[in-house]
Amino acid sequence: MRKVLSVGLLVLLVLGAAIYMYGAYVVHQHRNAVRAELKDPDSAQFRNERLINGWTVKTSILCGEVNAKNELGGYSGFKLFASTSGESADVEKDVGSKVFIEGYCGK
Repeated sequence: MRKVLSVGLLVLLVLGAAIYMYGAYVVHQHRNAVRAELKDPDSAQFRNERLINGWTVKTSILCGEVNAKNELGGYSGFKLFASTSGESADVEKDVGSKVFIEGYCGK
């Protein structure tokens, strides 16, 4: 009986780790789409992220805030973003894009 419980616990642990790693992969793919929109993608800092609408890259949306260096080499402050399908992303550039992203992400 003890062996069965140990094996069951191990299976749950492995399954939990796999789900966590897949979630990290989905977020990474969305972050790459956001980085493609930035002047200095290597300086990107992310916060307040949340996944919406599913667990696959194609069906999910990642919403959050990103801060990156601008043309002058200074950080420009956190701006809203929404990444859809892991292929394209919208980063807040003006009031219109902010309203669009807030509507898209349900803020």
